[in-house]
Amino acid sequence: MVVFADGTTCGKGVKYKRNVWCHSCKEWSRSNGGADPNGRAPRRSAVQLRRELQRGVSAEPGVCVIFGDGSTDPYVSLAGESMTAARAVWTVAGRDLPDGARIMRTCQTPVCINIHHTVVRSDTVERFCIVVLADGQPCGKPVSESRKDWCAGCRAWSNKHAGADPSGRRRWVDVDARLDQLKAAAYATTTECIILDGFTDRPTVIWEGVHMMAARAVWIIRNGDPDDHDVLHRCSNGSGAHGCININHLKLGDHAENMHDRNSTESFHSILTGKQAQEIRRQWVPGTGSLHRGNTRDLAEEYGVSVQTIREVGRSATWRHLHN
Repeated sequence: MVVFADGTTCGKGVKYKRNVWCHSCKEWSRSNGGADPNGRAPRRSAVQLRRELQRGVSAEPGVCVIFGDGSTDPYVSLAGESMTAARAVWTVAGRDLPDGARIMRTCQTPVCINIHHTVVRSDTVERFCIVVLADGQPCGKPVSESRKDWCAGCRAWSNKHAGADPSGRRRWVDVDARLDQLKAAAYATTTECIILDGFTDRPTVIWEGVHMMAARAVWIIRNGDPDDHDVLHRCSNGSGAHGCININHLKLGDHAENMHDRNSTESFHSILTGKQAQEIRRQWVPGTGSLHRGNTRDLAEEYGVSVQTIREVGRSATWRHLHN
């Protein structure tokens, strides 16, 4: 329904039922700060576009050539590809452009298409991080510095780990996926422990801009801010690398109760008893490599717990108050 400046109508098909502008008119409006496309200059035919671009190819070096009305940096469709008018001039001139290269203007006119006023910046070709992560897949994030093969995230990881090679590290956490895990744990109906992967200690997250234990974030999602109370675990997977976040295994208490739970002989709903923990610690033989795997898995099957639970009991990461 758009009417151009010369009185002709746009007439292109409308893709979405609720809109009265075609895709081209909507893009024009978006590029011009949401302006109404009615009254804008009519589209050029393919012949007119080529003629306009040819002006930039044949122009004298000392003269700026303005494309269109000069109000915005123009984009055109050439050979079925959308590109800047400056890049289209290079294409019309038959000059080769490396994939990902950018056309940079050397003059001060932002809409100039004079080919003599543009240069190719091949050093800005987009490159990608070559680090292969723990899942066997390349990192693949863009590399901003031409001399580096690592992205900013992998460089930050290396700096944090005393210059270590980031190859083999875990992939950065998907924030949206982690948020979905916390919400699922906050409204869980299962009685099984829910454990977040990728932590060597109790899991922590950023919730509403505050760094906190994942269990506390789960409690806030379900019940609101617990203020000065501590969020305690009813299960034995509240400490160490486990850090259970199942809302059904959480409760509120003060700091003294938290310390009492940690040092108690048997936690409420604990999977293991103190006597069992002592027996596991006495029997546990840790693995020393691929040729000797120890008896961790056998003990886990015998007591009906995870392999990680056996390791933590054997290393005194849990049940620390017990003596062999």
